Amino acid sequence: MLLRLSRRLGLVLGAAVITGLALPGVASADILQRFSANSGDRCGYGFTVGHLTWVSTAPVVGVQGTVVDNPADRTFPCRDDGRITVAQFVAFGPNGAVDRAAARANNGAQEFAFRLGANTADRRISHVTVTVCRFSTNVVPDYCGETQTYRNPL
Repeated sequence: MLLRLSRRLGLVLGAAVITGLALPGVASADILQRFSANSGDRCGYGFTVGHLTWVSTAPVVGVQGTVVDNPADRTFPCRDDGRITVAQFVAFGPNGAVDRAAARANNGAQEFAFRLGANTADRRISHVTVTVCRFSTNVVPDYCGETQTYRNPL
């Protein structure tokens, strides 16, 4: 089962990175950094993959990728649990959180692209965290996977 999940992650990540390399507006001094996170459950119900673009000339991080909920391929062994998957991204500066965004999917894959930090007064984003949570009908997550932290490589 983990091998199947790894193959799916690899295919989605490969597509996200290839798509991201063709984006206009990425300067040569900007750095692309891959990210991935999952919901931490036994079945691999939710995950996100993609890349962060650390902008060298501004305190901005571009985020592009895909969030997947309850993969609908034939190799997925678990039934639909009725939850949605939400990938949460938080950018941090020297004084704490400066921006946040989220992308969600329900029984499928959803592509996303946004920027973190565009309206911050901080001069630098030090790191971005990525957490994948599963929600049922309430606003509090039923559970979340381990938060992944990506440090500014510039």
